[in-house]
Amino acid sequence: MINILLREWDLTIEKINAVVVSSSRTALIKALTNRSLTIVPCLLRTLQVCAQACFDNPDVAHILSKCRSVIGTIISHPGTYAALSMQEQSSALKEDAMLLDYPGVWTSTHNMLEQIVLHRSIITTILENGRNRSRTGRDYQRPVESYRGDARFLSPIWRISSSRRIS
Repeated sequence: MINILLREWDLTIEKINAVVVSSSRTALIKALTNRSLTIVPCLLRTLQVCAQACFDNPDVAHILSKCRSVIGTIISHPGTYAALSMQEQSSALKEDAMLLDYPGVWTSTHNMLEQIVLHRSIITTILENGRNRSRTGRDYQRPVESYRGDARFLSPIWRISSSRRIS
């Protein structure tokens, strides 16, 4: 396999100083090592593996699941999405959309969490308003009650964000 690639790219093994590897396939790593090549782990893949280990922690996974539920609820309900848009405009927040993450890419999860931190007060207000409206029998057929209206599950994110400033 390696010989085929070398021929395809018109390379000789002597021209190669190191190989960046974004795989944990032992057969591939062993084949490269047997050719005395220096193996450099891919930084992006290493970060993804580390972040995924963090996201797989049961406590973190629980928080991420609730974050995804809150964002999904807000962006899928026209009334709450309109409220979010209006409050964003009145708060003069950047126009970075609050989107769900793609769990296979750690940076999208990071961006989702940053947007939650940036929209902290807006999210809390929307959840509180949704809880109050559901108590009084007005519209809001969304599952706000399941979040208990106070976004307590986001407190670990709030604590982290209060220790640093997001610009």
